[in-house]
Amino acid sequence: MNNRLAAICLTAPLLISLCSAHAQPVPAATTNAVTKPHKLSIQGALTFGPTPMKMHALSTITQHRIKGAVDETYLPGFKACAEDTSPAVRSLAAKMLGEYYIQNQPAPNPEALQTLEKLASDPSADVRYNALFSGLTEVVQKSDNLVKQLVDAAAVNREEGLYAKIIESLSKNKDTASAYIEEQLKTGTSIAYYEIYTDLMKKKPADSEQYRDLPSSQPQLFVFTTGKADKELSAVNLKKWVENLGIQSSHVEVSGYAGQRVLLLTTYITRDNEKVLDNLSGLPADISYMSKFWLTPKLATDIEMVRKREAR
Repeated sequence: MNNRLAAICLTAPLLISLCSAHAQPVPAATTNAVTKPHKLSIQGALTFGPTPMKMHALSTITQHRIKGAVDETYLPGFKACAEDTSPAVRSLAAKMLGEYYIQNQPAPNPEALQTLEKLASDPSADVRYNALFSGLTEVVQKSDNLVKQLVDAAAVNREEGLYAKIIESLSKNKDTASAYIEEQLKTGTSIAYYEIYTDLMKKKPADSEQYRDLPSSQPQLFVFTTGKADKELSAVNLKKWVENLGIQSSHVEVSGYAGQRVLLLTTYITRDNEKVLDNLSGLPADISYMSKFWLTPKLATDIEMVRKREAR
């Protein structure tokens, strides 16, 4: 028994040494736990992030909370945002493409310009507005194709401020623009192109009579002020002035809040719009002309909201 015990005692250390020498590393235990994602840069968030992350990144840029300047490294991200399903993301992307790659540039960035040309036909009015207002109208050296695109955009986009800026932008390319408009007028009786021509060239195109009795592309809204405390009495005077011009289809109302109430005149026929503009010098003494707008659906909605508040 003693001999056997002695043998075990002598052999045990040898066995332990051999086992240790041939032992294999034990693999790490597997887990289904989600690993912590790497933090994306602003450029990465714009390019690869989901819609909420894209919007957050765009907001960070608009709030000037990024390090350094917005350079070419941001362009892929803005292009990705321009393809996003959210109109709000596409709208901000259009604004930034214009601000950083078009405005004050002797030559626009070709990729930014191409993206903006596409966004200018976006289903969303807000996206189109930013693509045109902040982008395409800011191009210094416009190609003939861009001039034509701006003319077509003016035919369908009459939002406050945007139409006027398109006309102003086209004023530097009158020859190309007027030639293109004249082509459109020859192939049809589009009142919208007639309106653009008269606003751009400050004169009527050839054969203008065929357009003047047509309804305007959108109603024209004229805004007037009056020094009289009795705004309703001034509205009556404005109605009489309109009737004396031979305008049959129109609407006059008082709108606005206390202390800021104005007179609104809406006309619907092209000839009537022109009569108002041609006779502003003969307004009643208590009435002054302020401005005119195209009565777009959005503007009509805003005015209706004012009416409802006044009725409360």
